Amino acid sequence: MRIYAMLSAGKQNYEQFMYKGIYKTPSLSVRSIKLFADGALGSRGALMLEPYSDDPDNMGLAMQTDEYMRKQCRLALEYGFQVNTHCIGDSANRWMLGLYGELLGGKHDKR
Repeated sequence: MRIYAMLSAGKQNYEQFMYKGIYKTPSLSVRSIKLFADGALGSRGALMLEPYSDDPDNMGLAMQTDEYMRKQCRLALEYGFQVNTHCIGDSANRWMLGLYGELLGGKHDKR
């Protein structure tokens, strides 16, 4: 079995893995981090561009600040890691795709 592990963002994981560079064996690859931009659609936590039709005061939840997401993405880029982000809502997807495009600056493939 081959495992493609994604690190949870955090000092301990970064010190153990990311700061030391990509870790790869025939069975284990550690070269990415996992971020969470928003919540789930069913619980109305997905970050939307427009309010939910059945909850007009709710546009969902951003799980982190833009500053936090930028910092994590910059660190991953600096150490050659890929960023995998949970994005359900259209606003969360727009936010993260815009951030990826800004930081990567064109054609880039971290896979």
